[in-house]
Amino acid sequence: MTASASAKVHQERGALRPRKPVPHVRQAFNWDCGIACVLMIVRSLGLKHVDLRYLRDVCGTTSIWTIDLAHLLRHFDLRVKFYTVTLGANPAYADEKFYKEHMHEDEVRVQRLFSLAGEVGVEVNHRSLRLDELAEVCASPQHLVLILVDKRVLQQGSLPGSEGKGATATSLLCCGMLGNLGNSDYVGHYVVLSDYDSATREFWVKDPASREPTKFVKDTTLEKARKSFGTDEDLIVVPFAEGLWS
Repeated sequence: MTASASAKVHQERGALRPRKPVPHVRQAFNWDCGIACVLMIVRSLGLKHVDLRYLRDVCGTTSIWTIDLAHLLRHFDLRVKFYTVTLGANPAYADEKFYKEHMHEDEVRVQRLFSLAGEVGVEVNHRSLRLDELAEVCASPQHLVLILVDKRVLQQGSLPGSEGKGATATSLLCCGMLGNLGNSDYVGHYVVLSDYDSATREFWVKDPASREPTKFVKDTTLEKARKSFGTDEDLIVVPFAEGLWS
């Protein structure tokens, strides 16, 4: 199937049932994909005046961990459910190129944010969501999911019409990893899951590094990307209610 034919199929499929209208936001730097995902979420809920610069200032770091994003979402009084298999900064990542430059200083900040989570209203769940649970959450009209994946795995599994078949140098630059592309290197990247189609077993993905407003990713590909070494299987579930603040 050609890219244009595939895109037409997805467009027709999307017309069969209402989708959660999540505006597409492109990241501005090679480190702010997670912040761009937060912006997609808060704008979808009606906060049109918020921008990337404001969120970067509130976040206060360029070395983003999922717990940073959980606290950032709580800044807007959202109900935040954070799922992870590791509480704190995983010491096993100390030698990973993606993490090692800031690992020592990050460890202190990340541990402090985990300690404060309950106090500020971040619900931390020390477990991974099963694939069927994740699909159910995404298919629900009541939730959006911000998730950490291995960019290279996700890119390789993007369907035709979703920017190609493999991870290019340009696409990987978004995550600050250009020049460190060995066979085993992890490329951490945040995306938003806005929907799930059980008929095709595809997740609807809002990727801040992509020109495409929506990518369609098979559940087997997403499962591999979200469970790659380096992700801690991190994800955040937030409520979706269009016009929450309008």
